[in-house]
Amino acid sequence: MTDAADELRRSALARGFAPAPSDGPDTWARESGDGSERALVRVAEGAYEARVYRHPTGPTPGPDPELDNGPQVFATPDEALDYAESNLGAD
Repeated sequence: MTDAADELRRSALARGFAPAPSDGPDTWARESGDGSERALVRVAEGAYEARVYRHPTGPTPGPDPELDNGPQVFATPDEALDYAESNLGAD
């Protein structure tokens, strides 16, 4: 595990994110309470990338989430996690 991955692991666990290996190595995820949104934070070439996906809503919600915010790249894991959390649940 790289230093960047270890830093992200420590910060992500402290904030309630869970490993998301199916989304890629060194990737952490957290879902909104109703499951309609999913934030992902990962190590990207020594930096940290954050993005938020949302399931389309309406009379017939789509099965696949769509990228809603991001990707944004940050210098620290806490900045990436802050971004992900601030956009999780945003209207």
